[in-house]
Order: sequence, then C-alpha cells, then structure tokens
Amino acid sequence: MTALWVGAIGFLIAFSLDLVSLKRVPVLKPIIIATVVAMQLYALYGVSVGVERFSLPAWLPPLGWALAPVGFCLLVYSIFIEIPFLASYARRGAGSQLVTTGTYALTRHPGALWFAVFLAGLLLGTRSQPLLIAAPVWLALEIVWVVLEDRLFLPRAFSDYPAYRRQTPMLIPNAASFKRFLNTWKRKEP
Repeated sequence: MTALWVGAIGFLIAFSLDLVSLKRVPVLKPIIIATVVAMQLYALYGVSVGVERFSLPAWLPPLGWALAPVGFCLLVYSIFIEIPFLASYARRGAGSQLVTTGTYALTRHPGALWFAVFLAGLLLGTRSQPLLIAAPVWLALEIVWVVLEDRLFLPRAFSDYPAYRRQTPMLIPNAASFKRFLNTWKRKEP
C-alpha cells in the first residue's frame, strides 16, 4: 500500500507544477517534474511487481501488454513532445502558446486519456491486485488534477483558453474533435 500512497502524493506534487508556472518560478519546474516522474515510476513498480494476481481469460493479459506501451508512448508524446518541453517545463510561465492541434484537438487533456489507457493495459497485463485498487485512485486524482487545471490554471495562463474550451471536449473525444485531430495530424506530416 505504500506504493499507492507514493503515487497519490506524486499527483499532489504534480499539481504544484501549475502553481509554480503561474508564479513564474522556473528553477522549481524541472525539480518537480523529476520528483513526480520518480515517484510515479516507483509507485507503478511497487503495485505491479511481486504481488498477488487475479485471474483473467488467457487472451486478456497479452492484450494488456500490447495496450500499456501504446498508452505510455501516447502519454509521453502528448505531454512532453507536443507541448514544447523547454518553454513549458524549464522556463518561466506556462509556455508561450496554447497547443490545440494533434492530440490536443482530440481532447483538452489527452494525457489523462492516455494515462487511463496505460493503466488499463498495465492492469490487464500484470493482473496485479494492488494495481486493481491503485488504478482507480490514481485515475480519479488525475481527473481532479485536470479539472482544477482546466478551471483555475489554464484560463489564467492562456487568453485563448475559453475559446479552446468551447471547441474541444475535456476528456472524452467526440466526432467533431476526432475529425479536427485527423485534420491537424495530417498537416503535421512532411
């Protein structure tokens, strides 16, 4: 259960990244990111390895092992590649421009969507009983974080955020956002 709490505390520390961005304190941003990543990796390892397993049909664990890396790669892509890393995570403020293309045309918080895919895949793949408890707790904390970010932080950080909010769903893609995603994705190709 220690790993569950470490992961939960990691979300609280992650929320401080938004506060540090608003206060324009660049030195703390990389420290917070490194701390949160280390805590989350420790927590994921702790609830996934050397624990009791629950039963699933034989075809589900391989599906989980296929799904987990896809969710993880999309999470890293959306959070650390689509958003300019240096401008958003290493310098003062929240970055210079709101990203509304690519996976950010799909939902306003694609990282939460990919985190859910990753956790579902990991849960199916590992069949870990502790992860069966931790995954919904961590996903709930992720949703609380993005709701707070969506209401308190992002409208203050980006003047065009209200228009983006009206156009793009928060967490669950819809037909229009999927079409925008495909259109902006096609434009990114060389």
